[in-house]
Amino acid sequence: MVEEDSSAGNPNYTDGASYHDALAGSYGGQFNGTFVGNPESSTLNTFTTSGKVVRSDFYQMTPTSGYALGKWLGYFELSTNGAMTYVAYPSTTPVIASISRSGTLTTITYTAGRYGIYTLRGTNSLTSGTAMADWPAITTLTSGDTATHTITDTTTDDIRFYTITAQ
Repeated sequence: MVEEDSSAGNPNYTDGASYHDALAGSYGGQFNGTFVGNPESSTLNTFTTSGKVVRSDFYQMTPTSGYALGKWLGYFELSTNGAMTYVAYPSTTPVIASISRSGTLTTITYTAGRYGIYTLRGTNSLTSGTAMADWPAITTLTSGDTATHTITDTTTDDIRFYTITAQ
């Protein structure tokens, strides 16, 4: 079902407002004047030939008379072949449990998360202003459970920093 944008004269909204009207500010919406986004996602004319998916974040936003916090629940992804996928935000996040090194081989033990795509990242330099999400990717980690896993990284770096990012 495609929801109509307007609440005016619409029998489906006799006791409320449509999603669009609530976010756009009609009928006392706009989350007390704090919502500045656009809830709609659209595709370009070249969508089917570009080979790139369209991703749209999914938030829980509760209207309030004060300031409300949004909660990111995950995202929807539309593929160029028409397939729609929902990826839930991780309810359990991965954690590095231990790191050990022998020669050029580093062994990293971590607990996995239930949902999401997890990437092990590493760097030999903590450059000011560089976010951990921008560190070079080493590998995609196992996910889908809360078990303990082990991964190895071979490097000749004398110093190495590791993190796990979730998507």
